[in-house]
Amino acid sequence: MAKQKVNKGQPISRKDCLEIGAEALASFTNDELHDYVNQIYAKAATYTDVRCQEAIKRAMDEVNKGKSADLFNQCRLAASNIASYDLLNSKIQSKKFTLRNLLVSRGKNQADNIRQSQQAAKGYISKPVFDGITEEEQAFLINKNNDKDIYNALNKKAASPLAKKIAERVENYRQLRNAESIRTGVLSIENTSDYKYLDHMHDRTAIINGGRTLAQRAKDLLNRVKQTVDAKTKWVEYVLQRLDPENPINGAFLADKNGVIDQTKLRQVVEDIFDNITTNKNKVTTQSLVANNREAIANKKRLRLNFKDWNAWGEYNNIYGHQALFPSLMGDIMGSGSQIGAADLFGSSPASMYMDLAEAQRKVGYKKSILSPDLWNHHNDITFLNLMGANQTAVSPGLAAFRANLTALTSTKNLILLPLRSLNDLATGMSYLGRIGHNEFRTMGTMLANLFNNPIGKELDPSRVAFAKKMKLMCDSHLGYIAKALDAQTFGTYMNRLSSKVFNLNFMEPFDGGNKVSVMHLMSKDFAEASHLSWVGLPDKMRSMLENHNMTEDEWNLLRAKNDSGLFTPDNVDRISNDELRNLNNNVPLLNRRSDLYRKVYSIFSVGSENMQLNPDEFIKALFLQGTKPGTISGEFLRMVSQFKMYPITYFDRVWHQGLSQVDGMYPKLAFAIRTLAATMPLSYLSVWMDNASKGKTMPDPSQMTFQEKEKYYISLAAAGAGMFLGLMDERNENKALWYSLLRSPSLDFIGDSLSTVAASVGLNEKKVNSELKNVGKDIAPVDTIPFASPFIRKMLQQKPYLSSGQQQIYGA
Repeated sequence: MAKQKVNKGQPISRKDCLEIGAEALASFTNDELHDYVNQIYAKAATYTDVRCQEAIKRAMDEVNKGKSADLFNQCRLAASNIASYDLLNSKIQSKKFTLRNLLVSRGKNQADNIRQSQQAAKGYISKPVFDGITEEEQAFLINKNNDKDIYNALNKKAASPLAKKIAERVENYRQLRNAESIRTGVLSIENTSDYKYLDHMHDRTAIINGGRTLAQRAKDLLNRVKQTVDAKTKWVEYVLQRLDPENPINGAFLADKNGVIDQTKLRQVVEDIFDNITTNKNKVTTQSLVANNREAIANKKRLRLNFKDWNAWGEYNNIYGHQALFPSLMGDIMGSGSQIGAADLFGSSPASMYMDLAEAQRKVGYKKSILSPDLWNHHNDITFLNLMGANQTAVSPGLAAFRANLTALTSTKNLILLPLRSLNDLATGMSYLGRIGHNEFRTMGTMLANLFNNPIGKELDPSRVAFAKKMKLMCDSHLGYIAKALDAQTFGTYMNRLSSKVFNLNFMEPFDGGNKVSVMHLMSKDFAEASHLSWVGLPDKMRSMLENHNMTEDEWNLLRAKNDSGLFTPDNVDRISNDELRNLNNNVPLLNRRSDLYRKVYSIFSVGSENMQLNPDEFIKALFLQGTKPGTISGEFLRMVSQFKMYPITYFDRVWHQGLSQVDGMYPKLAFAIRTLAATMPLSYLSVWMDNASKGKTMPDPSQMTFQEKEKYYISLAAAGAGMFLGLMDERNENKALWYSLLRSPSLDFIGDSLSTVAASVGLNEKKVNSELKNVGKDIAPVDTIPFASPFIRKMLQQKPYLSSGQQQIYGA
């Protein structure tokens, strides 16, 4: 690492500061920075007369041999931020990309955006936890009954061998997370000295309710038990008893000159942390962003509770957190990865960078759009805030939990037949792999052989198992569902558990997992097989895919020589030496060069995974939810309206809009559309046939349809996944207003039918009451969705089936 020639206390100009920072960025890699950080920690641990921040500062001075480490770090971050701005601003100035391209994956900027940077950071910092983990170790980690054993191992006490192995993984994760936080400017070195625990584990609902579960609150309500201590006081007292007495708060100086902690200040800081957690005040809010309040952004405090030991942390987590080590670990990976990823691309203050780039976009001008510049900018603001997690915290946890449980309850009946209705996902995989020139028939054969992640496919190609282990966070559908729930801060715990059980029982989880692994594994093998080719020698489609992920010729030439076991994966980046990074010809600072390469490779597989599992991203959520918070009337209404509607929009955006935008020329675009339709329609027909067969029905007969009915029928086969729009074309909705067809959703139907039942009861209309009760039952009961049994259930309830033109009921009539 370069030694800086600035003495402690010496005045320095901004120009000199940036020169020092630029020299630092050009002198060492992130691996060397990690070694530097570990050297400081090791030195600090040898001191007996000072602790915490004072020990770290002394160690930094000694390691740097009297040079100013603080100055060095500030200059490094300043230079890094300027380099990041220059790189991103150049994309806007080229007019090939817009600010929106830098937020989420759009068009031909698939890697250099915040979303993919966050995804790559999550994958990278999770490597110490999941790389090479055995099934036995993973099962041990997931089982909450083993948590105390693992905490003992983390505290260097007697523990089982498995607990020690897991503890080593958690500790290695913590060290990598801290090092990456320092590199990107999320944390300073001195503020990570006692950052020993998992931070993103607070359950806001549990904290507001005094640590009482829903069952406990219901019991207290029935027994008319009143809480004598308010939630804040209870939380503060509980926390104070479990903090490290010598350094209770990481990031705060609470000791006097004699090293004695000021208890009054400590209590005030803990109370402030309570307010930060429950009101989300420590996040960058819409108000500060719109007002361009850079001072508020810069003054954000990063205060963390520093517990006595892991047992104290675990006790807190059981009552006020995720209630187990594993979900808290996943939550920390998701939360820390989001922070590190955003800072890696947008600098140590992403909000300030965003405002600078928004101003650059304003000066360059805007592309023609159906949206006015103000609306376009407003949507970008919401998308950015979504990426920063600013719109996740519920204003009223109770209202948010009610809506989440209701949504889960009314969704469950529609999930039973989801695998049958999702067969056209195979066509999506074929379409995506077609973008790199992969043979469609080979794709279909591989995906069918590995349907539901069955063991036959693993036997046919053992490298599939090796690939899945390398990409565990992305490939393991169980981990994916946990991550999705934590990332969304789901509030309906009990009903969401039911939904998760349904996903498992109806084989949707292995269906999704198998499809994702198939697509990503084939991509990995394709790139590995092409590794003997130079950039110019690559097939046009494959080279175009790499260019869309912002990869250059020199980067490809370096990466293609690092394959292992016939696979091209993000691990190729880890096998690049520091000297090779120094010799790489690109415009990225050396310190960030490895993470830049990792993001580009990781995004290839991340985007492929997202095309197979069409979960709405922050861009789509901004479009539907308009920045409303959960736990508000407007926010919960929009969330109910959007039930099952974000997915068809995501399908059109991700499969069709982005697929076409990545192809140049009219004829290639036409060929892409023809291939996608040719793959989709047979699978859609098979999906519809199986769906009807499970309900005891034949297929509709087009020969008996009117021209308008035929039009709707063939569009439904061609546009698989377009649920919202197909609902508008449904004959059963022909006499309903357009606004009703657009707004209706299962949860709103349930509320409407329930209110109608109450109204009928008040009017003493027994016939109407019975009719509405049947409707309420149909809203939540799987009358039409239990395969092969639904016709008989419907017959027992004396309900007539809906039949399209030429359709007949085979059984259960």
